[in-house]
Amino acid sequence: MYLCMLLLFYQSILVRLWSLSDGKCVRIFADMKGHKSGITSLAFSPDGQLLASGDEDGVICLWDIGKSMRIRKFNSHDNYITCMDFSVLNGNILASGSVDNTVKIWNVELARKNPIDIQRSKILKHKFQNVLLKSFPTKNTPVLHLGFSMRNILHASGVMTSDVPNKQEF
Repeated sequence: MYLCMLLLFYQSILVRLWSLSDGKCVRIFADMKGHKSGITSLAFSPDGQLLASGDEDGVICLWDIGKSMRIRKFNSHDNYITCMDFSVLNGNILASGSVDNTVKIWNVELARKNPIDIQRSKILKHKFQNVLLKSFPTKNTPVLHLGFSMRNILHASGVMTSDVPNKQEF
């Protein structure tokens, strides 16, 4: 059994995986091309092979837990990522919520098969544009929590605000 936690430093860009049986750190997830700002959200895939981490800049990194390597980087949110969850049945879908008032749905299966950054070239960006399956905007509600039910229905919640918080206020 493992415990995953963020380092307790201000604006941590590392994620450590700890063994609950002996208290030792068994994995460190860090990549110079990955997160450049503090990590705000984590999610494990149902099969335990993947870890998703989201940061203050709206970047999601998808990690292979066994290899401690970043598989893919998604850069689509405009602000803090507050929550993420993998689909329950097969883990092929990742949902992310943000204070940019959106829920985004990602194709994890395609990301696993093509472990590259789609930001590298326009050709690859066009070829793999279906990694982002759908974006659902809210009227004026930062998405604070989301999760898949046992029937694979995505539930999202937040508090409607008159102003969207910026990074310093959140």
